[in-house]
Amino acid sequence: DGVDTIDVTTQRLNGSINQRIPYGGTLSLFVANSSVDTNDLSATLNPTLTAYSGLQLNQPLLKNFGLLATKYQIYIAKNDLKISTFQLQEKIVQLVYDVESAYWELVYAHQNLEAQKMALERAKDLLKQNEIKVKVGTAAPIEILSSKAEVASNESAVIQAEQAIQTREEELKRILNMSKNPSVLVPVDRPEVKDIKANLNDFLAEALENRTDIKRAKLELENYDIRVKYAKNQALPSLELEASFYSYGKGGTIYEIPPGVTPNDDDFDRVLVDEISLGDAWKDVMKLINKNYTVSLNLQIPLSFKKEKSELAQAKINMKRSLLQLKNTENTVFSEVKQIIKELESSRKLVEADRIAVQLEAENLK
Repeated sequence: DGVDTIDVTTQRLNGSINQRIPYGGTLSLFVANSSVDTNDLSATLNPTLTAYSGLQLNQPLLKNFGLLATKYQIYIAKNDLKISTFQLQEKIVQLVYDVESAYWELVYAHQNLEAQKMALERAKDLLKQNEIKVKVGTAAPIEILSSKAEVASNESAVIQAEQAIQTREEELKRILNMSKNPSVLVPVDRPEVKDIKANLNDFLAEALENRTDIKRAKLELENYDIRVKYAKNQALPSLELEASFYSYGKGGTIYEIPPGVTPNDDDFDRVLVDEISLGDAWKDVMKLINKNYTVSLNLQIPLSFKKEKSELAQAKINMKRSLLQLKNTENTVFSEVKQIIKELESSRKLVEADRIAVQLEAENLK
């Protein structure tokens, strides 16, 4: 070779862009440059410059084929996002319910205080009347004692009612995150009685459409259905189509060596013939002078599909469990709706009965 030690210096500059395509394959665009320089005197091309550019396609045809295989995680993530949104809505609805409930408890506490104060005034009036009756001899002294006991009982009720207002107000402030606010919350609304026509079918349809727990259960069932389909795909053999097209160009410094002469001969002479730059090599690439095609099918069949079959079986079990959970949630909603309708009807009758009782008590008081 004309040297004691052969030294080879190789430089490469490569780049590629890879894109996953919708049906599970990968499309790649690649470029490559290389330069190989050696001190070997017998090399007729030194340095050797090479340029490559081309496309490569790898497309699964069985396992990992299709939109589901490509977007499996995206489908699951989108549904999980919706599930998280419904969970947030549930918390908001519960918060609104807690605020409304605490507010009306505060309204009740204020109205109860008014009622207890009125009862106290009536008890004091009755005590005065009994004192007059005892003085004129139309009532026994025991009536005064009984009236005083009634006054004391009503005074205790007033104190308890005032304490209840403080308790209900603090509860409402806690829910509203206003515990450090020194202001007093005074309700301005009063309950209104509305005649609501309770239709089981209408209420049930509205609940099934709007209840977030139903929506969550349906999305979870959809996720498990996606997992089952994905597991079925993963249980298939692997058959992949691989195809590529590329063009290359070659350049460098070209030498000519006389036939039969080696670098160790005295008459060895290496003549420079031509120099082809890397730019010229890339011109050959762009002109597709050196074209290459490859197409192949790669089939892989495992000796056993135990892992894939077990994952498919587990996915089916989870989907059945999710379906039962959905049915159980629907049954719970149906039961709750029926119970609510009964409570609405009972409350409506109670309100009407209490309204009549109030009117009769008012006439009795007069």
